[in-house]
Amino acid sequence: MMFSVFNIETLIFKINRIDFSDKINYICDKNGSGKTLFLDSLYFDNKVRIEPHIDKKDIIYLSQHFSFYERIKVKDFVEFFDQINNENLLGKIRKNSYINNFIKENFDKTLYHLSGGEFKFLYLILLLFTDKKLYLLDEPFNELDKEKAKYIANLIKDLNKNGKKIIITNHYDLGLFEEKDIKKIRLLDHTV
Repeated sequence: MMFSVFNIETLIFKINRIDFSDKINYICDKNGSGKTLFLDSLYFDNKVRIEPHIDKKDIIYLSQHFSFYERIKVKDFVEFFDQINNENLLGKIRKNSYINNFIKENFDKTLYHLSGGEFKFLYLILLLFTDKKLYLLDEPFNELDKEKAKYIANLIKDLNKNGKKIIITNHYDLGLFEEKDIKKIRLLDHTV
């Protein structure tokens, strides 16, 4: 089901209405084009309206800028995430051999000892395994190696096939999605 967003105003642009498709909505534009401002507005600005209505508690937002206490162990981070979201993430992880192996390999490491790409992959997995209606993913493939980027892209495709609404930003098309699966959006010239 298509959804629309109304009343987005940032320092760079003003959009009265933008329609998103049931496909993966892919905002691909250069640095400084307002991709992050756009997602920030969707999530944080109370004047922005999404129709049909999606409550903030039903939105996952992966910001470019996130941080956690780095001395926490991976196992504690996963358990903490599981408890605050009440999603049985551990059960979902155990059913997925690729992710389960990744978690097992890093279980006793602290977040500090993960590479940037490993931490982002872990965080993305936890976010994407959390059941919400709308996923706002700001440059989710940055720092990921090719294998993990493909894996995340496939998870995103599966979420979309299961009716989840998805908006992704990136600087350029990485070739992770087929044209039939995405709707490309450019913010600066308002090309949809």
